[in-house]
Order: sequence, then structure tokens, then C-alpha cells
Amino acid sequence: MKTDSNSRTEKHAGERIIAVLRRSVIISALDRFCLKIYDLLCSGMFAKLFSRERRTPITESIRRPKAGTFTERAKDKLSEKIECSKIVNAVSSLSGRLLSIRLHIIGTYLMSFAAYTVLFALIAGFLNNNVSGRYALYLRLTEALTVAALSVPLLASKHTLSNILCSSRICRFFTNAAGFSVDNLSVSGESGKFAPAFVLGILSGAASLVISPLYILLAILAVIYLYIVLSTPEFGLLSLFFLMPFAPTMVLAGLTIFTDAAFFIKLIRRKRVFHFGRVDLVALLFAVLMLAGGFISLSTGSIPPALMYVCFLSAYFQVSCCVRSEKWLIKCMTAMVFSALITAFYGIIQYVIGNTMNSAWIDSDLFEGIDGRATATLENPNMLGEYLIMVIPIAASMWMAGISMRRKNSFCSLACMAMCLILTWSRGAWLGFLFSFAVLLLIWNRRSIWLFLCGIAALPLISVALPNTIVSRFTSIGNLADTSTSYRLGIWRGAVHMLKDIFMSGIGVGSAAWNRIYSNYSLAGITRADHSHNLFLQIAIDIGIPGLIVFLTLMILFARCAFTTIRHISGSPTEENSSLTPYQHKMAIAGPLCGIFAVLIQGLTDYSWYNYRVYLMFWLVAGLIPALAKNARRAADAEIGNTPKCEASEASIDIKLAE
Repeated sequence: MKTDSNSRTEKHAGERIIAVLRRSVIISALDRFCLKIYDLLCSGMFAKLFSRERRTPITESIRRPKAGTFTERAKDKLSEKIECSKIVNAVSSLSGRLLSIRLHIIGTYLMSFAAYTVLFALIAGFLNNNVSGRYALYLRLTEALTVAALSVPLLASKHTLSNILCSSRICRFFTNAAGFSVDNLSVSGESGKFAPAFVLGILSGAASLVISPLYILLAILAVIYLYIVLSTPEFGLLSLFFLMPFAPTMVLAGLTIFTDAAFFIKLIRRKRVFHFGRVDLVALLFAVLMLAGGFISLSTGSIPPALMYVCFLSAYFQVSCCVRSEKWLIKCMTAMVFSALITAFYGIIQYVIGNTMNSAWIDSDLFEGIDGRATATLENPNMLGEYLIMVIPIAASMWMAGISMRRKNSFCSLACMAMCLILTWSRGAWLGFLFSFAVLLLIWNRRSIWLFLCGIAALPLISVALPNTIVSRFTSIGNLADTSTSYRLGIWRGAVHMLKDIFMSGIGVGSAAWNRIYSNYSLAGITRADHSHNLFLQIAIDIGIPGLIVFLTLMILFARCAFTTIRHISGSPTEENSSLTPYQHKMAIAGPLCGIFAVLIQGLTDYSWYNYRVYLMFWLVAGLIPALAKNARRAADAEIGNTPKCEASEASIDIKLAE
């Protein structure tokens, strides 16, 4: 009781201090000044460019096919044929049998697999009795012991696979992440026989002569994973958000294509809805220009990168046009933040142990106190910085609004990512982060301008509060004595001269076309460069000024879509089955928007799409903006009766005439 009394006393004292400060003439005048600036931002030229009045409800801007038309009848007939096909029925029956299989049947297969792997390895070792043969024998024996160890707990179990998936907390975590409920996984009865499992183990053991047993198990898991993606395409999208920093580029490309196909199959089966708005139309036009930049190029080497760019850009349409569920959008954001946390933690450890230094990344004469730069899994500190500044605003918005994770956990994740961002020593990424964080604060609270005034007042103290290495690194922006700055300046001058000659058509995407022509325009001493070190300049060089105009238009539409939605949902009610409040909707949209802003600012000093994986993450984050905006407006309109609530099985294609 005494503790409660003390806490209440301290609370009342704090409230009295705040009340006194608010009554102060100076403080109240500054507060009115801050609010006036905010109102000018919300009603001036900026607001007119990036926001608009919402004159009509969503339903009036949607063109729906009339029931009973030829198109609808054809779609119904095609969907019915697919659902009644032998393939769909066979897959459904097989999945049910696999869920009802007894775990000790799976254990029997693994034990048989391990035993015959050992037998075939001994035979191969006897026939090939040399150093390489003995090494292969020891390796196979180790792998067989691993498989046998996996089989022991399964042999002792009396449950079915369905029982474990529904009862185990760990299994429920992964099944919920994949979008499966207990009802989907609950199967009555038991299946599975020992003889087929034993024979299948023998065949797998024989296959281990040419393929590692662990690779065989991974192949089985990969087939199961692909089936889950085929059943729930959103899980493939979730995987892209999580795997981007870790998986190789070609694996991500394959997963993107497979997820595209899974969404298309679901659309044909009338299990998903495809929403295509004006902003998506501009994105499609940009994709067409990127594809044309591969085939209309100074080099045939532009075709592979153009196909890769279009492949990864298709992930934008997966997020923007296909994902309607609020839960899946939150899952994707959470997976992205968790993945970035792992990457940032690895980058910090990498920096601490000193495995980061590359002499080309730092001017050692100008920055003697910097021993290295964190790269984590992205192989380049600038690429790591670009990745982090896309995710940090999302993590910050989730922390501010209390979305998905506990505030303490999200704050620790945010702090870890911010520390790794510092250790990249990427000045362009720092600038992008500061700009995006300023925009995020303005969206968060209208009185956040106070923080900017306090920051300006505290500028003289920065040199005391921050380490000298950070201060000197940041203040060196624009210093021509820095070799990195002078190098970029020389490349920009040569690139501008190049652009004057090819400003309408461009040279084609990829490094092959760039390397073929850049040497003709390069300045003395800067004859080698991989790209122009400027996102906007590189887009103009690759696909011409028209392509740059389309890209800038797309970015303005992203901002307009986000700010218009934020403006109109701030005080609106929320649909009953929505898990987010209007404030949380606002912050959820603000996070991806500020992440895109950060990359655009970083793009002034570097080519942000040089790394394919960073390019993929850019479009994944960009897709969240219209997807979250559509979800927020649909939830608000459904509450006031403007829009009918959507069923999960709808499959009509809604084409919005106005965003």
C-alpha cells in the first residue's frame, strides 16, 4: 500500500509539473507555433500533392462483374471442373492420409533408411578402400547416425501426425504461421503400414550411395514445404519476407515464381481475390519498361537481369493485390522484423570479432578510428544499411503502436538494428534513416515537432554525447577530401554525360550494358565502376527518362495512397473482426512508407538495387503500403456500411477506378 501511495504521489507531482509548464507563456506559445507548422504541413502544397479528399466510398470505385454474365458462368464452370478433378481429389486424399499416419511408421522408415545407409556405405567402402573411400564411409556413417537419432523419439510415440500438430505448442506455432487451424489438421483414424515404410527406407538407403542422406531428408521437407505454399500462397510470401537476408538469390527467385503460380491457381479455383488499383497499374507499367530494358539493350547480357528484376517485382503484386487478410499482413511485418533482428545481431557479432574490413570501403587516412564495417549476410555494408533502413521504420511503428510483439521485445529488436546500422558506417543509410524517422514522428503525433526543436537546440552537444568517430563520419558528407565522395562525384559527372546521349531509350538494364558504354564517358582516373551510385540516375540510364518518370509517379502514388488513408482513418471506427485500432492502422501504414522514403534518400548516394535481394525487399515493403491501405479503408467502410465484408472464398477480380 505504501508503494502504491508513493507512486500515486509521484504521478500527481508529474501531472502538476506538466500543468505548470503548459500554463507558461513561453511554452504555450511554442506549442501553438509547433501546431501551426503541423497544420501548414497538413494543408499546404505538400498535403495537396500527397493527399486528397475521399469523395466516394470504396464500393463506388469498384467495377464488379454482374452475376449471371457469360464471364461469371465460365469462371464458375472452370472452377467446378478443377475442384472435381482427379488431381485435386487425389491430393486432398493423400494429405488426409499423411496427417493420419502413425509416428512410429515414420520412425520405422527413418530407422530402415539409416540401417541400409550404413550397409550400402560399408559395401562401397570395401570396394573403394582408399583415403577418399574411407572419408566417404565415415561421412555416411555420421549422417546415418543422425537419421537414426531422429527416428528414436518417433518409434516410441503412439500418436498420429495430426495429434502432434494439434497438441504440441511448437508445432502449433509453425502451423499457425502457415495459416492452418486445428480444424484443418484434425483427422480421425490412423493409417500407415510397416512393410511399405521399411521398403521405402531400403530404397532411400540405396539412393544414399549417390546423394547425401541429409539431402534426401531435406528434399522430402522441401516437397512438404512446397505443398504448404501451394495450399496457402501467403505462407510463401511470408517466407520471402523472412528468408531474404539468408537465402541465395536463385532460391528466392524460384520461391517467388512458385508463389506466383500458387496465387494464380488459387485465383482460378476462386479461392482468392485479385485487387488491381491505379497504383498497381503504374507498377505494372514500370515492370514492362524493366522487361523492355532487357530486350532493347546495347548488350544481350541485359536479358537475365531484366528477367530477375521482373520476377522480384512480381512479389509486389503478391502483397498489394492478393493479400487481403490483416493477420497475414501483420505476420509478414513480424517475420521481416525478426529476420532483420537476426541479421543485425550477426552483423554486430561480425564487427566485434573483426571479420569486416575491406580497404575499398573506408578511407583509412580520413577515418583512422574506424576498424571495419558490418556486412552481415549481404556482403556489402551499404547494402546492409539499405536493408536495415527499410525495416527499422516498420519495427519502430510496431513498437509505437504495440502491434504483434510486446513493446519490450520490439524495443530491444529496434535497438539491435539501430546499433548494426551505426556499425555499417554508411552515411547515406544514416541520412535515409534520419529523414524517415522524422516523417514517422510527424505521422505519430502532431506535437512531435517539439522533438525537432529540441534536437536543433541540442546540436552543439552532439560532439560531446556521441563518439568522435560517428561525428566525424557524419560531418564528412560532402567532403571532397574523402575518396568515396570524390569517386562518386566523378562517376556522376560521367553518367550525366552518358545520359545526354541516351536519355530517351536508355542503354538497357544490368551491368553488361553499363560496362560496355561507361568507359566512353568516364573521367580520367575513374575508368572502372559497377554502376552510377545513384538510384534515380541509374534508372534513367537503364530505361530512359520515361522510365524514371514512371518510377517517380509510382513513388508519389505510394505516398498519396498512404497519406490519404492515414488522414481518413485516424478518427474512424474499426470493423469488429479487425485486430487493429485506427491508430494502429495508421502506424502500420506509416512504417513501410517511411522505409521506402529512407531508401529513396539513400538512393541519392548509392544504387540501392545493385543487390537483387535488397531489390526484392524494396518491392515487398512497397507492396505493404497499398495492401495495408486497402485493408484499413475496407475495415472502416465495412463498419459504416459502405462495403460488404469479404469472404475468404471470393474470387472476383476487383479493378479500382480510383485509388
